[in-house]
Amino acid sequence: MSKHDMHHDGNVLDILRRLIGRCGLYCGACDIYRVFVDKKIDKQKKMGVFFKCRPEQVRCQGCQNLTPDDWCSGCKILACLKENSYMYCYECGKIENCGIYQELNGRYNNLPYKNLERLREVGEKKWLEEQMTRWHCPGCGEPIEYSTETCTQCGFNLTKIND
Repeated sequence: MSKHDMHHDGNVLDILRRLIGRCGLYCGACDIYRVFVDKKIDKQKKMGVFFKCRPEQVRCQGCQNLTPDDWCSGCKILACLKENSYMYCYECGKIENCGIYQELNGRYNNLPYKNLERLREVGEKKWLEEQMTRWHCPGCGEPIEYSTETCTQCGFNLTKIND
């Protein structure tokens, strides 16, 4: 766990719960979350150019801790979950045929769906523990992002562990 994930007061599980993406992604490995929380200003500027927005708009505090200024505040999946009173996408009987969800799932190589199945199976606490282990560099312990092939802190090759 990085020092950035622990800078709030309160129960650790309650603090980390904000990193459970309701679609099945682990927000702690999201590029946008990491750029904002780790204050990677140069990367935030590059992402702003890529996404054609102001750099300060590339910000997020986790799927369950969104503000109107956060990147995912207009997320179609979150809107659907709210409209249907679901906490997670796995609660919906239409997930297999949901175009919005399947587009996301395809972009991340079926990881969101596998994560939702695991979350349902083991619960939030165990799932968070697993995700935090998976998305921290085994070489130095720093948080890593979904798109990272080499740890930016220590140079560890992450391609084999992120399959």
